[in-house]
This record gives sequence, C-alpha cells and structure tokens, in this order.
Amino acid sequence: MMRDLKLPAGATLLPFRLHHLSRMKVHPQQQRVFDAQPNYRAMLQGQAQLGPAYSVLYNDVVWVCFGVAPVCVGVGEAWMIRDYRIDTVAVTFGRAARQFCNQVGPALKLWRLQMIVQVSFPSAVRFAEWLQFEKEGVLRHYGGTNEDHLMMARFYDG
Repeated sequence: MMRDLKLPAGATLLPFRLHHLSRMKVHPQQQRVFDAQPNYRAMLQGQAQLGPAYSVLYNDVVWVCFGVAPVCVGVGEAWMIRDYRIDTVAVTFGRAARQFCNQVGPALKLWRLQMIVQVSFPSAVRFAEWLQFEKEGVLRHYGGTNEDHLMMARFYDG
C-alpha cells in the first residue's frame, strides 16, 4: 500500500514483524511503556495484524515500526515505535511519516486517524502536531505507566 514513500537512500520499507523490535534500541520514553506492561509486545502484534504495519530498515538497523489499526468504520489508530537513533535522520523520516499520514487516510477510507501520545514525551507531541494531529484531550492515569497521555487526531475529508 505505501511502497512509494520517499525514504532516505538505502532505506527499505518492510512488512512489520515482531522480531524487528529486537533489532532496535527503543527510545527510552517508549521503553518505559514496554517495561511497565509485560504483554505490550503481544498487544502490538495484535494491532499490527489488524491493519497496515511496516518497519523501516536503514544501515542494518530497524529505525521505526509503525502502522494503523482500525477502531471502527472510518476511524483508525496510528502507532509507532522508534529507535532512539532516528533523531540523526529525523527530517527525512519525518517527511516520509507525513507522506504516510497523508496517504493512509484516503487509502483506508478514514475520516479520522487518532493516536495516543505520552504527555511526558514532548518531542513526540510536537511530531504528532507536525503530522497535523490536533490535541483533543488528556487521558489521565492512562496505560501501564499510569501517566497522562494526550488523545490526538487528524481528519480527512470524505
């Protein structure tokens, strides 16, 4: 579905596989979620099986895993696990992520794409906003870490 994403030279888009996570050094903020919720990998695998899910391999490192799981008709939930080293090529991957978000809504016939972002991960909040997600509200004491998260969404015409 997303084979024409503009990735850095030498980067490869692959179907997501759970073992890709073992080839990453997950960002410490996301690692806290993994550590707090022992079944997180199984939950992620379940989400990945519901909708499109990809990994990006670059310089023999899995830099990012991402996808969209359907919530109901017209609504999907985006997810992303990133390697902490992706910051060194953030602009290029950011552009590809924006391209993905622009394409996935129409491709899946979505009118809403949502994501949940940790309040304590401000660079992730800024990134979501750059991807045209809007803050909708705070989910207090959410998830395995019992910390506040933001519900964020972007909308598609149609």
